[in-house]
Amino acid sequence: MSEKKVVMRNVAIALGIVCIILAASLVGVVADYTSIISGKDSALATDNSQISNLNAQVSNLKAWLKGNLTQASNLEAWLNGNLTQVSNLKAWLNGNLTQISNLNIQISSLNSQLTILNTQILVLSSELKSLSSGIITMANSSVWYNGTVSEKAGSYFPVKASVFVTHGGYVAVTIQSSTTTNLSVEEDWSYALPPPYVNLEIQVTVSTVPEMVLFPVYSNYLVSIYVGNTNLVNSATETVTITYYTANVITPPLPPIAGTG
Repeated sequence: MSEKKVVMRNVAIALGIVCIILAASLVGVVADYTSIISGKDSALATDNSQISNLNAQVSNLKAWLKGNLTQASNLEAWLNGNLTQVSNLKAWLNGNLTQISNLNIQISSLNSQLTILNTQILVLSSELKSLSSGIITMANSSVWYNGTVSEKAGSYFPVKASVFVTHGGYVAVTIQSSTTTNLSVEEDWSYALPPPYVNLEIQVTVSTVPEMVLFPVYSNYLVSIYVGNTNLVNSATETVTITYYTANVITPPLPPIAGTG
């Protein structure tokens, strides 16, 4: 019995030692796991903080993208509007280019006509000078008036009035002025008394260089020559010479004037 007790006591002691060792090991293991869990909690907290920061960045990025999408939409609408304006401007420019092309064609045509007309004017001027030279050289002449005329603005002066012409020919009116360039020379002639009469008026631009105006005259007519100052405000003084040229050949009378019978 005594041996059994000893054995039992030894077993109990051994079990106690084992329990102490196990308890000590368990304490060490718990401490290790507590440290590990604490580290994991710290790491988890760090991760959660990073996740929170990343979520905030994602939210900010979403807001930024949304704002940029709105701006992009507005920019697209603006570009579409400008494209429409550009298209309209191109159409307008094309239309104007067509008009400009047509106008250039018209201008070219008018320039060609102007060149032709200028050539005709030169030819006619040469013929007129030749004819005038022939008339003045070949015909007999008499001076109707040679003097100075002073006129108010807008007035006409009868330099030679109611001259009865027995022979047809031409009247040459030479006029010059140092006070104006705006003058008018007028010829009136009538076939019967009381007249209706025929009026020929020529506007002339004059200077200190004499300007000649030619009028036809017919036999058996009363002829009057007027000089007019066409200025609206200023008076004028001009030097006038009226010369009658005739070849002493009675020219046929004009056809009857309407209303004279």
